[in-house]
Amino acid sequence: MLFPNKMQAPPTFSKLMLQDSQYYMLLSVPVVYFVSTTFIDAFVKTGEVTALSVKTNLDTDNCVALTPSGHLVLSLAREEFQRLGIDKGPAVNILPGCDFTQIHLDLKKECFTPGKNNYERVKKQLSLATTLSFDFLLSWEPKDERICPSSIAAYFDSLGVGVKECTPKEIRRNEYNIKVPPFSSSHDELLEWFGATCLGIKGVTDNTTEQYLSTYTDPEEGEEVGQAAFVQWTGFFTTKRISHLFSELNFYRQYRDGLFWIGMHIQGFDDAPVTWGLQPHHYYISGENSYTYFLDPTGKTLKTVINFVTVKGRKRKK
Repeated sequence: MLFPNKMQAPPTFSKLMLQDSQYYMLLSVPVVYFVSTTFIDAFVKTGEVTALSVKTNLDTDNCVALTPSGHLVLSLAREEFQRLGIDKGPAVNILPGCDFTQIHLDLKKECFTPGKNNYERVKKQLSLATTLSFDFLLSWEPKDERICPSSIAAYFDSLGVGVKECTPKEIRRNEYNIKVPPFSSSHDELLEWFGATCLGIKGVTDNTTEQYLSTYTDPEEGEEVGQAAFVQWTGFFTTKRISHLFSELNFYRQYRDGLFWIGMHIQGFDDAPVTWGLQPHHYYISGENSYTYFLDPTGKTLKTVINFVTVKGRKRKK
């Protein structure tokens, strides 16, 4: 997040992003553990579980995610999918692709229960799939605030799974004497300036650029400000926490004088198997898991930018 003409980012946002924000690294978890009725009843149906396989590349490896909506998503290579032998059913959706096929299991579906043919076949096939075991990042947000989110870590520990607690990190810094482009600038101009400033890149101010393949020049239009506050958090954040952060930022910008526009960038995971609306995240032609908001301090305007660049034949975010 970037706050032009401010000495520091409000501490409220740090509290929101860092307080009770622990998440977990689970080691070598068989995917079949996620379809256990004990797990589904205790965690999936009583809150929002977010899990993502790590150390896996979406374009070359099998990948798995558990979404807050209760969908277990398996992105499998063609041979793995055929070997697994799971068919479409009342709680199972199959999304075929060129090299990879996705299986979406709706864990909250009423018919996905023991005794039902669909459930029994899925559980049996997953229990036989010895290759479908992954390290996961995981977070759980229970509906009942009196329940400790760490109980999900205790659950996996009781199954003999290695569990490591992780905490997000925060970086703060200030930029001084910079020219801020107006909110009326184009999406590309705002995004380029925002990205360069967050990365600490200074634009060139003269014409000695012939030796470079690409350059960035400070905006011709804009207003000089004495300082800009930058804050960054890195970790495994849930959609609910990000949504809460955005709501607080939206409230803040309407009641603070002297603000320019505010920039907020969310960097998603490149190798998450799904993107908006549980659509497959096509690594080569998509990559829309990152986005940027620009908020007008008047409270009337919001710009959302999803931008891409192509690098070595792969579509990547800018």
